[in-house]
Order: sequence, then structure tokens, then C-alpha cells
Amino acid sequence: MMRHKDGVRGFTEREYRYLMERSLARIAFVCEDSQPHIVPVIYEFDGRYLYLSGWNLKYSPRFQDLDEEKITLLVDDLESANRLVPRGIEVTGLVETKEKDEKLYLRITPVGKTSWGL
Repeated sequence: MMRHKDGVRGFTEREYRYLMERSLARIAFVCEDSQPHIVPVIYEFDGRYLYLSGWNLKYSPRFQDLDEEKITLLVDDLESANRLVPRGIEVTGLVETKEKDEKLYLRITPVGKTSWGL
């Protein structure tokens, strides 16, 4: 279960809405070459898991064999173009590689988080 600064488990209502209203994020992980990578991704959130998919996942060595690895997903933006007030959420999770209808996707189970400005 996740904990955040006020000790509540899971996502707060604001964090939940923030993740549901967006789809662009960046993930950070370490590949087989032992080098860190940060990659922009499109994600979906069902309230419990975060999902990553795309035509290139199946062919990218970066996204293969990530089972049970820990990755970090960062979703952030500015409150408005006029006010430079940053906000976001960083979710750490365990990733599983799944396949459905011959399409590869990643399912991330959140295990930790930090949010700001929400």
C-alpha cells in the first residue's frame, strides 16, 4: 500500500483526478545496459493500475523483460501558462509485461508516491 505525507493510504481525490485527466508522462528505469533512461509515454489509469502501450513497445529492448522491476512514472505540468506554479505526482511502481491480442503492454502497480501543488 502507498503512503504519502499525510499518512493516508492510496491516492487522494485530487491525485486521482489529476492522473485521470492526463495521459502524458515520463518514466524512468534502468535497462539491461545498466544505464538510466527517461522516456515520454502515454498512459492510462483505471484507479488501481497504470498502463503503458504503443506500437513500439513490442519492438523496443527498453521495454522488454521489465517484469517485477521498479520504475518511476512522473506526471507534471504548470497550473497555467500565466502562473508558473508546478504541480505533479511521481508514482513508483512495480511493472509487469503483459500481452493481449498480440499487443504488448505494461501494467504498473503503484507502491509509492509523492505529489506537489495539487
